[in-house]
Order: sequence, then structure tokens, then C-alpha cells
Amino acid sequence: MYIRFDVRYNNELEDIKREVKSWAERYGVRYTYKTIKYHHRVGFDHDEHFSLFVMTWNPTKPELRPWLKFEIINIANERY
Repeated sequence: MYIRFDVRYNNELEDIKREVKSWAERYGVRYTYKTIKYHHRVGFDHDEHFSLFVMTWNPTKPELRPWLKFEIINIANERY
């Protein structure tokens, strides 16, 4: 399972990475990430961290609010 952000520009990708890192440090969560074409994927070690992310993800910059749109994808590529 992973969280997928759609990314259009390099500066958008860097902002997402910075915000995810800040979120992970705030909640003490270890994560991994990978960017494939226009999709930035974020994975966690424990399933409960996905629930925590969904409930608490709130980027600090107002212009990043569209990033509230993300998808949780399971290994079989089904969306939740």
C-alpha cells in the first residue's frame, strides 16, 4: 500500500517532499518514497500510519492545499 500524489512540476515535487518530511518528523513516522514519472509515492512501515496520515495531512502553505488530493493505492492498484 502507498500514498500517491500527482506531480506536474519539479518545484511541486520538492514542496511535497518537504511537507511529507515535516509531517513525518512531527508524528515520528518512518517512511519511504519513490517518484515514477508524474506520481510521487509515499509508503509507511505500519498500516496504522496510513490512517494517521489521512486524518492529519494538512500542508502548511495555502498554495499547497490542492495537495490534499491524494490517493491510497494497494499493491493490486486498487484505490481506497
